[in-house]
Amino acid sequence: MTINKRTNIEVVGVNCTSRHINLSLVCIYRPPSSNIIDDQLLFDEIKSLSSLHSNLLIFGDFNFPKISWPNILISDNDGSEGLFKDMLLTTNLAQLVTFPTRFRIGHTPSLLDLILTSDQNLLSKIEQNPPIGVSDHCVIEASIQYFIPSVEKYCIKEFSKINFDNMKFDLASKNWDFLYATGSRGDAWDIFTTTISDAMAKNTVKTKIRFNRKKPWITQPFIRRANVKKRLWARYKATGTQADYDQHRNFSNILKQDLKKAKQNYETKLVTSGPKAVFKYVRSKLSTKVSVPIVADKHNKLATSETETANLLADFFESVFTSEPVGSLPSYQRPVTQLLSDISFSEDVVLGELEKLSENCCPGPDGISALVLKRCAIDLAGPLSYIMSCSFKTSTLPSSWRQALITPVFNRQN
Repeated sequence: MTINKRTNIEVVGVNCTSRHINLSLVCIYRPPSSNIIDDQLLFDEIKSLSSLHSNLLIFGDFNFPKISWPNILISDNDGSEGLFKDMLLTTNLAQLVTFPTRFRIGHTPSLLDLILTSDQNLLSKIEQNPPIGVSDHCVIEASIQYFIPSVEKYCIKEFSKINFDNMKFDLASKNWDFLYATGSRGDAWDIFTTTISDAMAKNTVKTKIRFNRKKPWITQPFIRRANVKKRLWARYKATGTQADYDQHRNFSNILKQDLKKAKQNYETKLVTSGPKAVFKYVRSKLSTKVSVPIVADKHNKLATSETETANLLADFFESVFTSEPVGSLPSYQRPVTQLLSDISFSEDVVLGELEKLSENCCPGPDGISALVLKRCAIDLAGPLSYIMSCSFKTSTLPSSWRQALITPVFNRQN
């Protein structure tokens, strides 16, 4: 939070951010000798803060003994007290202190120390405590309250698992003659993708796995064993026998070793799964989380949600994309020295390329992953060889080959 420097008035502000709430805390000291010009600057600053921050808390010694709270009654509306009253009415800030805060022998107790807030529900238990040291101002203590949504310790995820043995059997029994009979590379590709999609849907089983959010290696079997451990401890507490204690201790030691091995196996598997899984796991262990950056549109207006951020990126990408003109391309004559007339898409070549695919690649718009193409390469090499040969001979591409999924990756510059 940026606070402009004042001549006599001291202002300090800080923003406190957590996963559940953002608080803007401001501390102000306004001396009794403050002039009306400095006061006006202060009140304008408070107005600006109230418009920018939804959860605003202002603590301070304002030194307005002539104001009667809670009705904000003052005898003179023309001085700094009047400006202060107008500022409160304009910003709808509430003043929460209702008891005197300054006590001096020979003087009437006065309410000088105030708490201004944009939400009266942010504070509770506002109490008056004895002064610190030789000060004649009492200590004001309050509790900040806000709702923290409960987070389930365990998470349930649904996974889709393909039975590739059954899928390869189904694809091997397919008669691809109806695909080879098509003269259009577009129709052939549609038949190819439909056949694979049907085979995937037929041989896919969806399972639900319950695991610990922070420790994903703790799966359902470990959760059941942890419950057994609790029951063994409860039985020992009830009987107090050495035998029940030894049984609980032995079970607990074995469970601890098995959990340690499960964690090691989980991290080893992550290393072999590729960099994406490793970085995701590392980010989950960081105290500072990676979030979607805030972007601004062409009018310098900041996005208010991740969906709006994604749409702004998509609009910008579309604006810089080159759109080809409608119609035939202009003729261009140049000497031809080499012709691509002897290109062959044999089954062996296609099979070799399919077997080299990385299983971690994401699928394209057709939904066919590299894992499926690689595992079923023997049965898919023939149809793909035909589709590629047909596309090359006709100098055309299936319409879906011209589509792609674009994922912007945020690159933080130091």
